[in-house]
Amino acid sequence: MAKWACKLCIMTKGLLGSQIDSLPDAEDSEGIARHIESEHHIAVRREDESEEAALKRFRDAYPEAGGPSCKCPSCQVGYSHNGVLEP
Repeated sequence: MAKWACKLCIMTKGLLGSQIDSLPDAEDSEGIARHIESEHHIAVRREDESEEAALKRFRDAYPEAGGPSCKCPSCQVGYSHNGVLEP
């Protein structure tokens, strides 16, 4: 089965061959969405979820997002949060 490698993690942390087995399967869309939200503080809208519901769920789960401890790429380079990734 194909593995999914996060381009943000590869760019910022690198990716060793030994780490590939720990990556989520490419078909595991929920695992990929969880990784993007938890590791990069980017809200990902799930299927049949409105943008408002996605933002509420995300903000409840990750209250530090958008603050001084935010891990999103925008905050890492000094830009502001501005949306939700579509599924």
